[in-house]
Amino acid sequence: MGIEEAADVIWATNSPEFFLLMVRDRGWDPERFEAWLTATWKKLLLT
Repeated sequence: MGIEEAADVIWATNSPEFFLLMVRDRGWDPERFEAWLTATWKKLLLT
C-alpha cells in the first residue's frame, strides 16, 4: 500500500461520521471502536 492510499484509509476510517455510525447508530462502545480501529489499522497498514 502506498502512502497516499494509507492516508486515504486513515482519513476515511477516522472520520467523525464513521465513529457516529458505529457508536451511536450501531451501538458500539467507544472503547470497542477504538480497539477495533487500532487493530484494523495495524492489519491494513503494517502488513
